[in-house]
Amino acid sequence: MNKLQKSYKICRNIFYEYAKTYYLGAVLFEKEKFKHICAFYGFVRVIDNIVDCDKKTNLIRKKEILLDLETLFFTIFNENKNNTNFDNLTYLDNFSLKNNENIELFYKILPAIIESFSKIKISENCIRYFFTSMRMDLEKFSYNTYRELEEYMLGSAEIIGEIMFSIMDNKDQSVEMLDYAYSLGRAFQLTNFIRDIREDYEMKPSRIYIPIEDQEEFKVSLEFDIPKILNNTIMKNQFSNVKKLVSYQIQQANKYYDFAQIGINRLDDKECIYLSKVLYSSIHDKIIENDYDVFKERYKLSFYEKIKITYNILSWYNLYKFILNYIWYTYFF
Repeated sequence: MNKLQKSYKICRNIFYEYAKTYYLGAVLFEKEKFKHICAFYGFVRVIDNIVDCDKKTNLIRKKEILLDLETLFFTIFNENKNNTNFDNLTYLDNFSLKNNENIELFYKILPAIIESFSKIKISENCIRYFFTSMRMDLEKFSYNTYRELEEYMLGSAEIIGEIMFSIMDNKDQSVEMLDYAYSLGRAFQLTNFIRDIREDYEMKPSRIYIPIEDQEEFKVSLEFDIPKILNNTIMKNQFSNVKKLVSYQIQQANKYYDFAQIGINRLDDKECIYLSKVLYSSIHDKIIENDYDVFKERYKLSFYEKIKITYNILSWYNLYKFILNYIWYTYFF
């Protein structure tokens, strides 16, 4: 197994470990497209882990690391995007940002990232937007308006839709199809924001992605209300306001899912993306079932629930393909 093959396998492992819901939707794609999805997910996950999960590194150092990685990526990408012999990229072994497991992991997945990003022709601006949003996560910890939040989602959500659309290579390449892709990326992100309100708040430093203007509309201040919810001292009527805020956020996310569905219906690989959409938006159902209380646990679908949804959505042919691909990609990739 050469360096490029090993790199793709590591990306697949990252994808399987961190995104089991997305993974189920992705296995319906043919192997070449699945590889590109793995590489892209590996790229965003490892960078996100450096920004969010490294508790030993302070914010200033994280900003320095992020800039170094961005510079490193574009230097190597621009020099090697037409090179397919990644075994010869020996100078990567002199990568200076060592002694950090996520940084070293980024180094290992670079060959797959460069190969995939070159083949699907991802624009430099798209990747720049992503790094910009990652920097925002190190500088901005609350958002006054939805417009401010949109600036963040440009690089954290919309590019997901754009790159997935590039990977699918759909026959319909009209401009409005990108709008549908952006909408689905936003919907996924908003679902994350809703489900992870407590988790984001408990980060160091604390983050709140629900815009303050929306909080004020429901007479809520999550900065002050969340601690009271967690220590069970919040007044019942105030907790009711918080739940109404959560309900409103779900309604807003569902509008994006509904708009995205128009584009999904025009895709060649519609069942793949539709499955991902239904699996992820079903998290809303779990939240609603629990009376909009997103503070007592982090809601997710069980494996059985995912399989049941998959069975109900797929045709017999695609169900057979799904089972074969899942086994092949997961155990023999």
